Amino acid sequence: IVQHINLISGTTISSSNDSPEGSDVVEFRVGNKVELISKLKSIVDDLTINHRVDERQLLILVNGSKSDSPIANLNSINNFKLKALDRKARFEKGCIHFSNIETFKGLEQDIVIVIDVEEGNEKRNKEKYYTQASRAKHKLIIVSTN
Repeated sequence: IVQHINLISGTTISSSNDSPEGSDVVEFRVGNKVELISKLKSIVDDLTINHRVDERQLLILVNGSKSDSPIANLNSINNFKLKALDRKARFEKGCIHFSNIETFKGLEQDIVIVIDVEEGNEKRNKEKYYTQASRAKHKLIIVSTN
């Protein structure tokens, strides 16, 4: 994850000896929001069913508010309720939680799925992307639209 962040952000950061190593960053590009939702559901299924990851280890990071994101009309993902993470960062059983980087800044989660990565203002986006990507302790998944 650190190598990916260094490459994308153009910065050089190092990890401490006690930092989790993490796995390779996985990136998906989809054509539109419908495909993004489909890919998100498939990722959640793969992690929770095939890899037996507890849903409380997952976090979806959106840019801005839920109402402005591709998940705006979702109440659930597969068999899990889709729920905003509360201010105390409590992850509940039976829920897939989402947050935006402004709320989740300074916190970490085992697996972070970043959706709707912004294009445009390169400097601002690199800083925001760096902050989003650095929230993942073990696995970072990025799903963006063309």
